[in-house]
Parts: sequence; structure tokens; C-alpha cells
Amino acid sequence: MSEVNAPSDRIRSCYICWENESDDDGPLVRDCACRGEDAGFIHLSCLVASAENESKNSLGNKNKFIEPWVKCRSCLQYYQNELSVVMANKFVSFVEGHPHDLNFLVEANNVKLFALSTLPILLPTQRKEAKEIGGKILSLIDRMKGGLTRSQSMTCLQMAEETSVTREATTVLPRRYLEIEASTYRKLGLIVLNEGTRESAGEAIAHYEKFLDLSKAINDTEGVAIAERAISIAKSKHNLFVIDPVERLKKTQAVYDIHVETYGEESECAIKSGASLAIDLWDTKRWVEAESLIAKLASISKRVLGPEHNTTKLVESKLHWMEKKKKENAHFVLYVLTLLGAFVVGLLHSLTGLMILFVLLTLCFIMLEWFFSLKESTKRMARGSTSAQAADMANV
Repeated sequence: MSEVNAPSDRIRSCYICWENESDDDGPLVRDCACRGEDAGFIHLSCLVASAENESKNSLGNKNKFIEPWVKCRSCLQYYQNELSVVMANKFVSFVEGHPHDLNFLVEANNVKLFALSTLPILLPTQRKEAKEIGGKILSLIDRMKGGLTRSQSMTCLQMAEETSVTREATTVLPRRYLEIEASTYRKLGLIVLNEGTRESAGEAIAHYEKFLDLSKAINDTEGVAIAERAISIAKSKHNLFVIDPVERLKKTQAVYDIHVETYGEESECAIKSGASLAIDLWDTKRWVEAESLIAKLASISKRVLGPEHNTTKLVESKLHWMEKKKKENAHFVLYVLTLLGAFVVGLLHSLTGLMILFVLLTLCFIMLEWFFSLKESTKRMARGSTSAQAADMANV
């Protein structure tokens, strides 16, 4: 959790009780999209008490029941990091006061699984806890399906096969809980895939395939697109092959387009999927598009979520990676051009040397020819002079 411990000219205070001192739960906290020296800070005890009060007054509205535990009232963005996990634990404890309401239990545990799955670094104990929570959610949903089926069996024909029960339950269970079931398999797939082993990749494939089947069953185009991309990534890690960059780009583009159309390009999910798209564009050598997109996303994230938000840091890390690669590529090109230039200069020097040598050899040949021709003519002149003298003597 982000705590208040740095000196400031402004006095920070809890936006609920207006006190600026620590309480029994610790100092003021803030970990959302609020920014500035004094905005969005709150005592954890005040935050929990406020969330409990709002939830008690919103029992008939699922969204309003959940939102106080996951979103900041000031910036309307999700809590993150340790604060999101702490609030999720408090939410589960609050809901466990209504143990007979399976709906609330599913919702609270879903919030906790979401908080754990979005942590930048998941510790082994947290990974184990996340798997247990995922199993608990699926078990609760199975109980909901079973309860609905049993109530229907009083007036309907008895169904013989378990698969029939499952299909029937799928048709009567509210879509909201089928979506949670699908997203649970998605989160479990992500958690085990991040373990980084071939075996965990195989386990992730099984989770993602269930996520895909459920998404198709409820006609969730977003879920289908995400699942297909996730399956291809998991299979590449399990079977140790490289995904075709163009095919991966198509899947990532589909996810990003759906996020932009559904939630807007300034939504956090669109920013994250856009960052993945930028990387895939880079991998397909569409460098200008990739750098343009990631720079745009970094600007949006900084404006909407703030410079200290996890998503902003994620996008900026990818932007810095591209800038680094661009410099490395520029240095490499410069190095290659330097070598090429040196080669050309050397070649030119070699050609010049060859030409000079050719000219010298030619001159030497000409001089030798001239020397031998001069020597031959001298001999002829000498022979001619001797003959003339002999003739003169004969005439005497």
C-alpha cells in the first residue's frame, strides 16, 4: 500500500474523517489513479466502514454492492497492489456474514482472485492462495447450478446424465455467473502460465480451453478473442515452438479492437491490450506503427491513470524498450555502414593500387620494349657500319 511518510508543504488528510494522523490500522493510504500531494488519501478503517455502509444499502444492485470495495470514490479507478488485496480480504470477511447467499460469496471471491491475479509480482504463497480461491469460486458456481437444477426437477423430467444437468444449468444460471466462471478459468490459466514451466503451460492450456468453451457458450466475443490468443501463447510454451508473428498479431489486434469498441481507447483494458499489440507490431517489423501506438498509449495512461499507476509503468517500460531497441538498431546500422564504408574504401584503395601497378607494369613493358628495340637497332647500325667499311676497303 502507498503510505504517507514523505514530508509535504500540504497537510494530507483522510477524505472521509478529515483527520491527518494515523489510526489503529496505520497511516493514510492511497493506491489508485489519484495524484497530487493531498488527493485520494484515506484511513483504511474509514475506507472499509464506508464500503460496508454502501454495500448494505445496495443489496439489490450487484454493481453498487461491489464497487465500494474495488474502486476509489475520488478517481473512480480500481485499487491496485496491496491495497486491492487488503480490500478484497475485507470484502470476503464482510460477505461471509451472509453465508447462505452464494451470489455474494461468488462475487467477493471473484474480487479477491482479480486482486491477486493483477499483482505485478505474485509470491508462491499468493499463487497457492489464488488457485484455492479459483477452485472455491468454481465449486460455488457448481452449487448454484446444482441448486437451480434440483428446483427445476420438481416440475421437469428427471435428467439422467450429468452432462445434461450441466447443459440445463448453463441455460438457467444468470449470465453474470457464467461470465465469472469463464473469467475464473482465464485467471487460473494466467496464474499457472506465469510459473514458467512446460508442465504449468500444459495446465494453463486446459484452463484456457475451458475459458474458450464457456465464452462460446454465452456468445462472448471478447472472451473468445482473449482465449484464442492465450491458448496459442500457452501452446507455444508447452510445445516449445515459436508462434507465427503475423498470426499472433491478428489475434492481438482482434482483442484490442474489441476493447476499444466496448470500453473506449482510454480504458485500462484497452491500454493493456494496446501495449501487447504494439509489441506484436514491433515483432512483425512494423516499427513506426509500434512506436507511434505505444507513445500514444503512454500519453493516455499517464493522463487517465497517472504516472505512478502500474499500467502506466507497464506501458512506459515497453516504450523505453522500443527506444532502446531503436538505438541498438541504429548503432548496428551505423556499425554495418562503417564496415561497408571501410570495405568500399579498402576496395577503392585496392583498385587504385592495382591500377597503379598495372600502369607501372605497362610502363616497364614499354620501356623494356623500347630498350630491346633500341639495342636491336644499335646492332643493326653496327652491322651496317662494318659492311660499309669492308666495301670501302674492297674498292681500294
